[in-house]
Amino acid sequence: MKNNLKSTLAIVVLFAAIAIFIFTGAAGWLVNTIAGRTAAAETPAVDPAAAAAEVGMEALGNVDYEAGVDTWLENLCAVSTADGCEMFTDMSADKVAENMETYKTDQTCTATALKVVSVEENSQIWIVEYSASGWKEVASELAAVAVERGEDGVWKFDMILPVPQDALVEMLTPTPAPQK
Repeated sequence: MKNNLKSTLAIVVLFAAIAIFIFTGAAGWLVNTIAGRTAAAETPAVDPAAAAAEVGMEALGNVDYEAGVDTWLENLCAVSTADGCEMFTDMSADKVAENMETYKTDQTCTATALKVVSVEENSQIWIVEYSASGWKEVASELAAVAVERGEDGVWKFDMILPVPQDALVEMLTPTPAPQK
């Protein structure tokens, strides 16, 4: 009777261990490992042009009040083309300095590249969704962002194109296929 109880208990413990192994995903991990697949292999590659559009929008929108306008411009120019840097210096630096004095606080910005709408060999235009807070709250806006690939192969932020929001939304909206 004692041996029978031990055998039954051993079987129950074995089944419990197998169930825990399966339910914790360890079995899936083991199968993927044996098959040579890893989580890193399943991660989609980041498009460097999309990343340049996101980083550029964030550099444009992230302003550290304590660091000042020169640091903002330095950070922006580090991820921008030479023409983009010159344009932002000429057209935006004074407005950023004015806003820093008005609001006396930082501004933060996050951006996500949603869709490429134009592709050339060394330039692309991306629709980027961004949000900003600190000065004026921007819950969610779209921008058409131009990026260029330099001679070194690195994609850089170039400019924001003046495209109306409704046109950007339309570009993101799938068009139904014509009915036959």
